[in-house]
Amino acid sequence: NLIFLSDQDDVWLPGKADTCMDALEDVDLVLYDAFILHGGARLPETLFQRRSARPGLLHNLYRNGYTGCCMAFRRAVLDMALPFPPALPMHDQWIGLVAEQKYRVQFLDAALIEYREHSSNYTATASGSKNGFFTRLRWRASIWLALRKRLR
Repeated sequence: NLIFLSDQDDVWLPGKADTCMDALEDVDLVLYDAFILHGGARLPETLFQRRSARPGLLHNLYRNGYTGCCMAFRRAVLDMALPFPPALPMHDQWIGLVAEQKYRVQFLDAALIEYREHSSNYTATASGSKNGFFTRLRWRASIWLALRKRLR
């Protein structure tokens, strides 16, 4: 079984599903890039560029590149990630980090959706986190401890 996460206002570009399914023949989780739409116009940078998205546990604990609407994965990844730890700040980051530790992950250098950026986005892609430094630090410590406990 394959799972595609999606936001209700994103636009899937032609070939997205086929590209992901092809990649998932060899890996367990695929993360793909997105064009950013702001006010209906496509911005010059992509989501990967803005978020410095790349694989790596420490990198993604520090600066999360796992954006749910840009992920597809096998059911086994979700089974390992569930149940979500209490007070988890971001389910997509958790799924990505679990996958990095237990499964094969691939970052595709292809924008397969258009991500609509607006004032009600939960994740503040334009200006960084909407949360304070100590909140983000507490979240990272919580995620790290939960990962260590889950993946023993």
